[in-house]
Amino acid sequence: MPGRAPRHDQQNPVDSHDRVVPRAIVFAAARGDPDQPPDATESERALASLPYLARVLVDADYAAITVIGAHGFIERMYVSGMTPDKVEQLGPPPSGKGVLGLMGTETSALRVDRISAHSRSVGFPSGHPPMESLLGVAVQRNGVHLANLYLTRRPGRAAFSVDDQKLVETAAQNVAAALENARLYTEEIRLRHEAEAERRRLVALAEAAPAGVIVIDAATDQILLVNEEVSKIFGFQVRAGITRGSLHGHFTYRRLDGSVVEPNDLPVYRAIREGVTIRSQELVFERKGQRPTPVWINAAPVKDDDGTVIAAIAVIQDISPLKALDEAKNDFLSMITHDLRTPLATLKGLSSEAVTRIRDDAELRDAVQAIDDEVDQMTELVGNLLDMSRIEAGAYPLEREECHLVDICGDAVRRARRSRQWATRELIVDVPATLPSVYADPGQLGRVVDNLIGNALKYSDSAVKITAKLMNRGREILVEVDDQGIGIPPNELGHLFDKFYRVTSAGRKGRGAGLGLAICKAIVGAHDGKIGVRSVFRQGSTFWFSLPVRD
Repeated sequence: MPGRAPRHDQQNPVDSHDRVVPRAIVFAAARGDPDQPPDATESERALASLPYLARVLVDADYAAITVIGAHGFIERMYVSGMTPDKVEQLGPPPSGKGVLGLMGTETSALRVDRISAHSRSVGFPSGHPPMESLLGVAVQRNGVHLANLYLTRRPGRAAFSVDDQKLVETAAQNVAAALENARLYTEEIRLRHEAEAERRRLVALAEAAPAGVIVIDAATDQILLVNEEVSKIFGFQVRAGITRGSLHGHFTYRRLDGSVVEPNDLPVYRAIREGVTIRSQELVFERKGQRPTPVWINAAPVKDDDGTVIAAIAVIQDISPLKALDEAKNDFLSMITHDLRTPLATLKGLSSEAVTRIRDDAELRDAVQAIDDEVDQMTELVGNLLDMSRIEAGAYPLEREECHLVDICGDAVRRARRSRQWATRELIVDVPATLPSVYADPGQLGRVVDNLIGNALKYSDSAVKITAKLMNRGREILVEVDDQGIGIPPNELGHLFDKFYRVTSAGRKGRGAGLGLAICKAIVGAHDGKIGVRSVFRQGSTFWFSLPVRD
């Protein structure tokens, strides 16, 4: 081909990052030529036919198209008019230092009557066929230089004309379209393979998951992916391709309070409709003739690059074994607490009677009083265990009535002052009588205040203050119990309201099973309220709860 540099200029080029660009692949292939590569792809065959078509179009002796790679160097070259043996003699494609280097940089078209007379001519390698005139057109698409199309004629033949150039430029546009189509086709194949590989990985992950995994298409409402665990939870075979109509017709979905959840309000459909993630929602699946199945559901939307929800994924976990274990534990606690209450009541009666009868022996009186105090402690523990089991079993109903926090807090303070243990402690009360009433169970709210006051007295030697005020524009009442005691370490604040949790920091002198605050949280939650704590270690704590004001 014309414009090829001498052999010393035929080395592989190096880009700006000093990475060697691989040697280009050279094909001697054209439509009708017997030397078409037998293993060429369809896009390669289409490109290989273009030099032949252009050569016929303007009656050229030789033609070639060089495809520019990502590094800006030739990565493929298709030749027409030469046998494979001749192509082998050409060596590697040109590196762009001769006449051909003008293409795509200084000009988009090149028409040379005599190649050897051009100032950029560097001659031909040995074995190269003689060539006289050259016509070249840069192949560009959307401003990107993709390839160069060259045509040459032997010595003694007429040079290429302007009309020839126009014909070749038209052919070059077709070349650009062919290259773009080939690129898009290759990219489509790559993306299809990647998508299939990703789908297989997702399927494998779903099948290996210990919970049910289901993916639903937002547009068609069809199940795109489902694992075998879903079928076990639902009690029948669930397959990809079905819609919610064939799935939800078998079930009634309920919340823990027994209310029905419509299929449209299930977490997976909320994720599609609202584009939000729903975490750890507990529901019960009921199917006629089968035992109800309690489940935990997590759901999340799947969005495209524009943020549009295209699908949703739900992870469903059957928690029947956990529920059974919890029920067994509650039954055991209930049985034990009931069995302990009777002997404790007997011991309490005997110890109280003994304390009143013993007058002269102070040491014996103190011993009996210690027994009486221990019985009180055990009775409180047993009561807390029984109450917690009832609360978790949903068998702890509230007896609501119109009541006022000034009365509830006042009664709690009086109970604390009647206690032999706290009789001398200072309790400051700032609960206005003008606060609006609340619709609540006064006995249970009194228990919450009792517990918070008792904790404050245990872990502080200074005064304890109880305050209440309106918050949130009068829509709720906030009750706070402040102390200037030993405080709570920051790393333990998040666990204070967990069952059986007790702060382990030094200086905590209280006793108990760690159920008091957990019961308080359950009671306040049953009243649609909130509970929490603020604390600075070694400076004091403020326990608070808030209740909505009745409209």
